[in-house]
Amino acid sequence: MPFYQSAPKKKYTVDMNTVVPVIASFDTEGHIVPLYVRINRKAYKLEVVYCQPIDPEGGSYNIYKYHCTFTDHNYHRELYLTYYKKLNFWTWRESE
Repeated sequence: MPFYQSAPKKKYTVDMNTVVPVIASFDTEGHIVPLYVRINRKAYKLEVVYCQPIDPEGGSYNIYKYHCTFTDHNYHRELYLTYYKKLNFWTWRESE
C-alpha cells in the first residue's frame, strides 16, 4: 500500500554494562553485599573481593561498585557489579 511505511529496524548494541538480576544482603547500617547473580539463565554464587562506594552528588552513597569472583565449571572467573541505589538495579561487566 502506498501509505504504509514500515517501522525502522531497531539496532541493538551490546553494552559491556548489562542489567542482571542479583540476590543481595542488605543490613540496617546500609551495607549491601551481592550473594548470587544470574547470567544467561544460570545462577552463580559470588565472593566479593572489594566494594567501592561512589558519591557523585554528596550526602549519601548512590552507586556501589563490586569486584567479585565466582566459579564456573571449575574455573574461577571475575566480574564487576555496579548497584545503582536510587534506580534500584544492578549491572555487570566481565573483567578483561
